[in-house]
Amino acid sequence: MANNSHVCRNYGFGSIYPRETKSGLKRWYICYYNAKRERVRKVVLHASTKQEALIELKNEVLKALGKRDETEQKKEVGFSDFAQIYLKDYMMTARRNFQSDVYTGFINYAATLKTRT
Repeated sequence: MANNSHVCRNYGFGSIYPRETKSGLKRWYICYYNAKRERVRKVVLHASTKQEALIELKNEVLKALGKRDETEQKKEVGFSDFAQIYLKDYMMTARRNFQSDVYTGFINYAATLKTRT
């Protein structure tokens, strides 16, 4: 039968696997992808069991994703920003006579200014 001690244990966010050193010591390794989508492989120095290696894998993945969240913060959109987005993306493209509406609105506004004086 084959020795199953070198089986990689895959999780959704990374994997862990044991390897033996030249001196015969069993070491646990973790493998995951960081925020730049680069593959990272590390030895877990103080892990002696699968559970300890899994805890270390979770901590490393959280560190990697936490750094990504700090660098890519989203700007909050206020009402005025939403109104400008609405005008540019919907009103100006959906209505053929958008410019004429603006023009007639300006003429009506100018007319009210003339009647006030």
